[in-house]
Amino acid sequence: MNKTKFYRLLDKYFENTINAVECDELLTYLTQTDLDKIDVYLDSRLMHPDEGPSMKEDQATRILASIKADIRFKTAPGNKHNPILLRWHQQTWLRVAAVLVVLISVSFYFITSLNKNNKTDKAGMAELRHKSPVVPGGKHAFLTLADGKRIVLDDARVGELGQQENVTIRKTKNGQLIYDLSAKPGASIDQTQSMNTIETPKGGEYQVILPDGTKVWLNSASVLTFPARFTLKNRSVKLIGEAYFEVAKDKQRPFQVNLGRTTVEVLGTHFNIAAYHDDPEIKTTLLEGSVKISGFSKKVVLQPGEQASVANDDISVSHPKLTEVMAWKNGYFSFNNEDIKSIMKKVSRWYDVDVEFVGNISSQQFGGTFNRSKTVEELLAHLEVLGTIKFKMKGRRIIVMN
Repeated sequence: MNKTKFYRLLDKYFENTINAVECDELLTYLTQTDLDKIDVYLDSRLMHPDEGPSMKEDQATRILASIKADIRFKTAPGNKHNPILLRWHQQTWLRVAAVLVVLISVSFYFITSLNKNNKTDKAGMAELRHKSPVVPGGKHAFLTLADGKRIVLDDARVGELGQQENVTIRKTKNGQLIYDLSAKPGASIDQTQSMNTIETPKGGEYQVILPDGTKVWLNSASVLTFPARFTLKNRSVKLIGEAYFEVAKDKQRPFQVNLGRTTVEVLGTHFNIAAYHDDPEIKTTLLEGSVKISGFSKKVVLQPGEQASVANDDISVSHPKLTEVMAWKNGYFSFNNEDIKSIMKKVSRWYDVDVEFVGNISSQQFGGTFNRSKTVEELLAHLEVLGTIKFKMKGRRIIVMN
C-alpha cells in the first residue's frame, strides 16, 4: 500500500466513512508499518504547528495503540470476507469515532499543559516511545547530498535518485546504493569534490558502491562521508562506526579512511574497521591485501589475518578470529569471552534499544554465536541460560541485573 492510500484510509477511519474491506486493508498495513508513517499523517492533519517531535511521537503512539486495541481489529488481517467485519454497522463506527476524538482531545490537552508549564517528563515520553515493538535491524539508512538534500533510503524508489558532477546515484531493488560514473562516459574529472554522507541509524545497515567501484558495508549506528567523485590525486573517506571495505584497486590513487587521529591507507584490499565513539579502541582487521595504519606518530603495516588496535596513543597488533570480526556482516553475533557490557553495546545498536545496568553487574564472560535476525527477547533468553545475568524488558529499555 502506498502512503497516499494509507493516509486516505486513516482519513476515512476518523471521518467514519470507511467500509469493512477498507478497514481490513488498514489493519493489514498497520501491522507492517511504524510510527514514522503515523507521524507524517499527524503533521498534515492533526498536529498543531507549534508542537515538537516528542509531542507528535506521543500522539502517534496513542493513536496507533488505540486503533490496534479496538475490538474490531482482533481478527486476523488479510481476510476480506471475515463475517465479523461484514457485520459492522454505522452506529459502531460513530461510537468508535467519538472515543478516538475524546482520546485525541485529551492527548492534546495533556501535552499542551506540559509544554506551557515546561515540565515535560522526559522519562515518561521515552516510555511512550518505547512501546513500539522491538524487532531486529534491517536495511535502513539516510543519504545527505552536498546540497543538503536528505533522502530516506528505506522509502526511496528503486532507480535513479539524482545526479552530482555527472555521477548518477541509483538505488537497486536489493537495497544497494550505487554511484555510477559510467552513466556519463568521457566526462572530464576536475579537482572539486561534493561531499555526500550515508548514515545508518541504530537498527540499520546498508551497502554502498562508491564512485571508484569500492564496496562498503555499513553496520548500525555508522556514518560514512565521501565525495560524489574522487579527484585524480586521492580517494579519501571518513568513517564513524563500523564498516567492511572491498577497495577497488588503483595503484595511482591510494584509498584512505580517516578515523579522526588515525588513518588507514590501502591500494586495493578487503578489511573491516570498528571505530565507534563509545568503544575504547579503534580496530582495523585485514582480510586480504595490505593496509597501513597511521596515528600518534606511529605507522603499522598489516598482513592478512592481523588486527591493529589503536588506544591510549598506541597501536598494537594481534591475530583475531576473522569469523568473529566479520560476524555482523554475515548476519550473526559472535561472542568470544566477551563481558555483558560489551555485548549490550552491540545489542543496543542492532535492536535500537536503551540499556540500563542495575547494581553491581557480574564480570562474567560469554561465548557463542547468535543469528541477528532473531528477536531481542530470544537473544536475552539465550544469554540468561548461559550465565547468572538477568534481563527485564520495559518497552524498548532493557534492564540488566544480577
